[in-house]
Amino acid sequence: MVPTLIAAALLATSPATLPQQAPATGSSHDIVVTGQKLTATQKALAACLARHCPPEEDMKATLAHAENQFVAGDYADARHTLLTSIHRNKRYASRYPVAVSGLLLANARLAGHLGEGDAERIGMIDAVSALKAGLDDGDPRVLEATVELADTEVHVGRIDYAARLYQQVRDKAERLHLTRIQGFAMLHLASLYEKLAEQLPEYRSRAHDAIAELTRSDDPQMATFALAGRVLAARMSARSGNDKAVDELIASIPKTADQPVLLYAPALKLPEESGRNENSGDVLTKMPTGDFDDQWVDIGFWIGPDGKVTDADILRQSKSMSGDWPAPLITAIKGRRYTATTRAADDPGVFHVERYTYTAYWTRVTGSRIRQRSAVPEIEMLDLTAQPSPAKATGV
Repeated sequence: MVPTLIAAALLATSPATLPQQAPATGSSHDIVVTGQKLTATQKALAACLARHCPPEEDMKATLAHAENQFVAGDYADARHTLLTSIHRNKRYASRYPVAVSGLLLANARLAGHLGEGDAERIGMIDAVSALKAGLDDGDPRVLEATVELADTEVHVGRIDYAARLYQQVRDKAERLHLTRIQGFAMLHLASLYEKLAEQLPEYRSRAHDAIAELTRSDDPQMATFALAGRVLAARMSARSGNDKAVDELIASIPKTADQPVLLYAPALKLPEESGRNENSGDVLTKMPTGDFDDQWVDIGFWIGPDGKVTDADILRQSKSMSGDWPAPLITAIKGRRYTATTRAADDPGVFHVERYTYTAYWTRVTGSRIRQRSAVPEIEMLDLTAQPSPAKATGV
């Protein structure tokens, strides 16, 4: 079984203390760091609570501090911060549905990094329920959150239920003429089947059908999703022996503006407990299958104007990080292809930072109340890259 890689935003606030692209006046590979210090967000939250600040301010300060704790590697403390705020503010869901849902979503994602699969799933269900407490069922935010819930169901192996959720969102969005949400759900369904088809032949026909449905629309609002469908089709062709399919597709796509968009990512395959990774040829040491506590790395890399990745490497890691599990991650990142941009050829490109956590879900053995880690490792990913301002967020 190949561990699932989930990429999702943990918090709704701006990233804190994260590397960003340097100003043009600096060295081509300079990195600057921005954001509030951990002590500053801690004091801000404490001050907010001391003056009995309104719920929205409480939740905003909570998210800022929890994010800082997460970035610092204090996962347990970050989750405690979120859970105590949820206890204070969950009752305000009907008044502040988006804010409360954001708090619950953050807790769910963080639970995943701690290997708390049940808490992750329940947290996602609660996040959708919070939105429904104050918004109409057909609100785009409710439908988007339902897609994220379906993603979580995939993560815990509830494949058929996840597919039904994607289909329900697709159908409801079509009836409400919410084309972007419709395409969003269709893309997630097609991606699910495409990934399953890689190992299970019985899903190939479903994958082809879902991709065909995604790519045949001539609605301009579906253009981005149709492109994504073409990428999925190219990936399937590549696995069938047509190695040039992805390169030919990428070459046919016009350049985007300032920000590159991910088009292709090689499948992530963790090594066996020992041996050679067939994709990279790297000899890997024994995986630390018995130690899943405090196992994380931040990997930084540049996306050049041509859409290719360079200089992918570990920026920092947890103090107790062990084993070579980041090696196949770096190999996979180096193999990504993004859209080419209109940046000058000598421009260093855009710098990205991603947090990866090596974990395993907590499970209970039949006949016992004692929890233990699953023998199947999971890798959780969170993009720590500071997002561009809305004025600069252009491209497909």
